[in-house]
Amino acid sequence: MALPQTHGWLVDYVTAKKAFDSSDNALVDALVQMCGDGSLHFCSCEDADFRKHPKLRPPFIDDNNCRIDLSEPIIGRMTAIMHGYHGKPFLIGDRSTKAIVATALEHGFGILSDRTTPAFATAREVALALNVAALTSVEFKDLL
Repeated sequence: MALPQTHGWLVDYVTAKKAFDSSDNALVDALVQMCGDGSLHFCSCEDADFRKHPKLRPPFIDDNNCRIDLSEPIIGRMTAIMHGYHGKPFLIGDRSTKAIVATALEHGFGILSDRTTPAFATAREVALALNVAALTSVEFKDLL
């Protein structure tokens, strides 16, 4: 099986950190390669986290500009998601979940996310509810 057809992928900070802090060299190599070829990105709402992490900063920021900035259309989609998603509630103050899904929708990207929580909506859950391709890092690696 192959990766779902998308215009690229967004990885959230939790998932990127987990991958780069692990000893899974195959996954790290795939993520670095995809960032280098322009098919892997991260949302600017998590820029500070990517900048602070010594293993993430080089491939995602210094060597490649993999950041996708929020735009007016993305912000509009964030508002629509906030009012139109009827699953688990969003964590108060959690802008990244809505921003990641809105960015994926706007650019036709899929989402890589290992973030889980029993009480609040995650980017992966919201994406799947909106028919956006969303994979965990394990699912992603299995399809490479």
